Amino acid sequence: MQDGTTMSAPEMDTPAKRSSWPTVLGVLGIVLASLGLLGGFCGLLGGLFMSSLMDMMASSMPEDQRAELAASMPMGGYMLVEGIAGLALGLMLLVGSIRLVKRRASCRSLLNTWAMVSIVYLVASTAYQITVVMPEMHEKMEALQQSMVESKHQSESSEGETASTEHTYMETSEQQKMSQQLGGYFGMGCGIIFNLTFIIIMLVFLNGGKYRAEIESWDEA
Repeated sequence: MQDGTTMSAPEMDTPAKRSSWPTVLGVLGIVLASLGLLGGFCGLLGGLFMSSLMDMMASSMPEDQRAELAASMPMGGYMLVEGIAGLALGLMLLVGSIRLVKRRASCRSLLNTWAMVSIVYLVASTAYQITVVMPEMHEKMEALQQSMVESKHQSESSEGETASTEHTYMETSEQQKMSQQLGGYFGMGCGIIFNLTFIIIMLVFLNGGKYRAEIESWDEA
């Protein structure tokens, strides 16, 4: 015979839903770190073997294109520093992002260090590009264009044809110079905005109130 009283099922604590932001942010960090390591490795190779690479690329080019290629390439020392920095920062981001995906509390200090170093390096690298690298490349291009104009002077037989050719060539050169400058600054600006956006997002999640408390509740190992 059944008891008239209704037996209630024991109350069970419903587990809190596991947050997904560490996985999303960590996977994104792993992807960007992998790209950074690849770029750093290429920059390191470019800095070490710049002359050999240029010889290989220019072997099948006409003389004027070969000189233009040499003028448009950045300095080997700069590429070497960029490569080493890219490898170091990429490795820090990769290790920190893997720890973030695994929910290890040690990810916070490592990724905070990566973010601070990245900001300092980004500012220094951008300033160096604007004040040294790009002006030097523009000077090389201008010197190359001037030498090509002078060579055309010598090859032209008619004085009228020389003036017309020079005028047309100078207009084309100025247009190319302007487009190269705009393209260079646009690409650099997009890279800065993207990098800073990701760094700021990472810092917000690492140091925001509830996010920081969640990270501190994870295991250290």
